[in-house]
Amino acid sequence: MADVMESRKQRLDEAFAGLETQKSILEKYTLQWKELADHYASLEQTLQKKEEEIVEKEKTMELKTKETESLLDKRETSLEENENKYLARVEELKKCAVEAIENRKSDAELKFLCQKMDSEGVWKYMAEHRRDVQAVTAEMRPALESAVDPARLVLEAIEGFYDKNIESNNSKNYQGLADQRRACCVLLESLLPVLADPILGEDHPVVAQGFKERAKAIADKWKSKIDMDGELANAKLLEVQAFLQLLATFGIAVEFDRDFLRKLVMSVSWRKYIAKLCGALGLSEIMPDIVEELVNKGKQIEAVYFAHASGLFEKFPPVPLLEAYLKNSKEASSTIMKSGNNYATVNEANTKELIALRAIIKCIEEHNLQSLFPPDSLQNRVVELEKK
Repeated sequence: MADVMESRKQRLDEAFAGLETQKSILEKYTLQWKELADHYASLEQTLQKKEEEIVEKEKTMELKTKETESLLDKRETSLEENENKYLARVEELKKCAVEAIENRKSDAELKFLCQKMDSEGVWKYMAEHRRDVQAVTAEMRPALESAVDPARLVLEAIEGFYDKNIESNNSKNYQGLADQRRACCVLLESLLPVLADPILGEDHPVVAQGFKERAKAIADKWKSKIDMDGELANAKLLEVQAFLQLLATFGIAVEFDRDFLRKLVMSVSWRKYIAKLCGALGLSEIMPDIVEELVNKGKQIEAVYFAHASGLFEKFPPVPLLEAYLKNSKEASSTIMKSGNNYATVNEANTKELIALRAIIKCIEEHNLQSLFPPDSLQNRVVELEKK
């Protein structure tokens, strides 16, 4: 009996040991299964996240593609419309030109010359009326619009000027050169809106490749005459202005080094119109840097014009800039007064302050900043200084 009990106990122990082994194996596999389940859950989350990122990128790419396609469609439509418009315009203007030749008295002289595509006549007309720049500028754009091929007319006029004056930088006739360069500026400035893309605007002039190449040849010659090593004389400043206008008008700025163009822009930044050319000159991306440089150099008025032209008033609020310029001008006048209390010193200080005040007032008016910076006190100070 004892042997039987012992045998049963032994079998029970063995069975229990077997169950313990099975339990251990089950626990082990349960743990491994949980680890695998967690691993695959993590993989699933990662894949889902990647899928969401890919979907988002696809949406962004589709949006950019649609925007690009839309821009290209607009550009293509614009080019087709321009081609049809110019073909019709050529026929119309040919007829007008013939009628103008038959009856010259029916048209203003400048318009008549443009209709005839008489580049030498246009240049001569501008030389004869060089003292009345404002009137000529007002007449030039509508006159160019009446030309069969405005771009060709202006190119021929400028080519004629440069061929005759390529060695004139050594001449003592600085006033004559200045008048001629000013005439170039007027021609090119008036041509830009005529060539502007009707949809994309003046930053994207519509110019035939052949004309771009001719303009580039002129620009290369001009560039060789511009010396950035030292101070630029007034004649050279006008040449820089004409050079930049040439690049913007014919859409060839991409052919020149951007840092070089930036230096030129800074050298003539006082010319308000230059700020509006920066887009066509391909400088839009660095406009914040240009405005910052103007501010650092104490040219806050110019900085306001450049910030406005490039839509940067949020980053460079105009009022603090004008206030800083006003403060600097007062300090400069005060410094002059401290150097002596004679009539000449007082007059110089008052003149400098007067110039600064007028510049600020004009800037306020041109940018409609009266509500932000009321000019009343400035105007009263101007009246006070004018009486002295």
